[in-house]
Parts: sequence; structure tokens; C-alpha cells
Amino acid sequence: NHILNCHDLLKYCAIYVTGITLKYGDEAVTEIELVAGHSGRLVADISPDEATDKALLWELEGDDDTVCTVAQDGTVTALASGIGHSCTVRCTAKDRGTVSNTVTVSVVPDASVNPGGYDVPDPFVWQ
Repeated sequence: NHILNCHDLLKYCAIYVTGITLKYGDEAVTEIELVAGHSGRLVADISPDEATDKALLWELEGDDDTVCTVAQDGTVTALASGIGHSCTVRCTAKDRGTVSNTVTVSVVPDASVNPGGYDVPDPFVWQ
């Protein structure tokens, strides 16, 4: 007969991810703005801390890579072709694939390129 304590039991049982909070900087976010041509990194806080498998999958919803791209470390790059549009970045825990969270990324023009703040015509024609 073997008697297992809680510590021994955890060696044999998976602890699944139950929540993901996405942060940009130190703040939890559901939406951010990125300047076209620039990147920012989203960070995932996983709960519980004791989760067995903390691997994540970062992807764009709808696969619209004309607005922004996302790398597997959470780095989002806003593309010039995405100015005035937004994309949704999804972070999913790989352990069961059922826990995820999203952030909406709005792509804005660079104020130094467009200092007046006026609407940039589409397509971009500078006169």
C-alpha cells in the first residue's frame, strides 16, 4: 500500500490553465493603439501560477496580416497598410486549448509623419 501526500499527487496530475490576463507594459488591457511601423509586446499572466503547461499560442483572429502581425513571444507589429484599421490578437493556452484572451490593436499613423493630425487620404498621396 502506498500513501501519497499532496506534493506527490501533483507529480501525476495536470494543473490546467484557468485564466489568461493580457498586459501591455504593467497594465491589463483589452485594446491598445500602435503606431504604424512600430511594435509592442503583449505579456500573458497565466493563472493559476502552478499550471503544469504554460505554453501559449499567439495568433490573429481572421488571419488578417495586412493590419498587424504577431510573433509567438507576443510581439505585435502594426503595419502601414493597417492605418485606420484594427486587428484582434488571441492568446490561447496550449494545455487544452480552451482558455484564451484577446486584445484589439488599432493601427494609428505616426504623428511625426502627419503632424497636423488631419485625415490621411487613402491611398496615401502626398501633395
